[in-house]
Amino acid sequence: MVSKYLLTFIFLSVIIITPSRSQEQLLHHAKGFIEQKDFDQAIDIYVNILERDSGNVEVKIVLARVYSWNHQYNESLGLYNELIEDSPHNIELNLGKARLLAWWGRYEEAEELLKKLISEHGHTQSIVELFTTILKWQEKYDEIIQFIQDLLRQQTDNSLHWQLLSESYNNKGLFLKAKKAARKAIKIDPENSAARKVYSQITLFTFETRYLYEKLTIISDWYSQDFILSYKPFKGLTAVSILETAHRFDKEDIMLNSGIYYTISRQTNIYFNIGLAREKNFFPSQRYDFEISRVLVKRFVGGAGLNLLNFKGNYVKVWRPFFTYYFQNPFFWDYVLFVGQTKNSTSYTHFIKINYLLEKHLHIYLGYSVGSDILGIRTFTQIEYMNVRTFIFNLRYWVTNSLGIKIDAEYSVRKNSWTRKSFGLGLFYRF
Repeated sequence: MVSKYLLTFIFLSVIIITPSRSQEQLLHHAKGFIEQKDFDQAIDIYVNILERDSGNVEVKIVLARVYSWNHQYNESLGLYNELIEDSPHNIELNLGKARLLAWWGRYEEAEELLKKLISEHGHTQSIVELFTTILKWQEKYDEIIQFIQDLLRQQTDNSLHWQLLSESYNNKGLFLKAKKAARKAIKIDPENSAARKVYSQITLFTFETRYLYEKLTIISDWYSQDFILSYKPFKGLTAVSILETAHRFDKEDIMLNSGIYYTISRQTNIYFNIGLAREKNFFPSQRYDFEISRVLVKRFVGGAGLNLLNFKGNYVKVWRPFFTYYFQNPFFWDYVLFVGQTKNSTSYTHFIKINYLLEKHLHIYLGYSVGSDILGIRTFTQIEYMNVRTFIFNLRYWVTNSLGIKIDAEYSVRKNSWTRKSFGLGLFYRF
């Protein structure tokens, strides 16, 4: 089979010797190769055109871009320098060179070039956007914030500047400031979609001063309600308080849990919780929970946890090794092994669930557990040794930026004994 490179050579040769073929046709074919990301073929055509028309500035500009896309940085820089020598004050050429230098990893040179452009042309939108983007690639968020704040002292009604400030605050984990800046950008320009996206993300997917109210009633042999208050003072740390109330077999109990989630690094998270019960009828009088998780390889997270439960002097330990694997979005799956231990015995429960996460607005999972009855009791108050299978359905859906609903359903089958059905409905509100 004739290679595509040979076909290109024949195609170019025919064009050269056929007067009816125009340069426009060549450019059209080169554009097609670019759309297919076949940069080598496009480069061959542009080089061929310049061999016959060495003064074609437009082709040189395009070729400089395509060289950079193809990671041929030396060739691209050579063309940009040649073009800028003829037009030293051309903003677009200098922006192209600065962008190339940043892709190349030569950030300091790119920054110096952009500062020179600012001194010559002022703070145009294209210069400001590229300058802050290059700083963001280096995670220099403090420098971006200072740069934008200086601009806002001169012009307070620039929606782009408020948007860039909001994005930088968000990247630093300063969610309150980010939300305020995004709101300002939207107020100035309601059509600023980038600012609206930042505002929506902060409202939906961060805690900041995010208060979460959840009410869950299980319709079976007992009823329970959870009131959850979450607070994220800065990026990487979340404090959670949970008040659990339950009514079971004509007895009531109340338990207060306080815990923190903390990000040690980009790949490691820990969780610690302490719980105390008032009545101690079926909740443990104290419970201590610890968990650590870490990204092991791409798309694969592993971890382990321990629950230590004190039932009036009788201790139950529940060890929980687990892992999560992320398919291509929007699916991922989890596996947890619960190992429950008392003074005299040990029980095991295997739990697996398949998750569907749609743009972080909808989360559905289907779960299945088999083993002891430890999963059937929310606070691990029982360890049974007869085989129990449980099917679990959970749905979380955000109706608006602030209001969400939660639905839980479970169906448990205990061998030769009983079945149990439960249903829960929850509400979330964030402000």
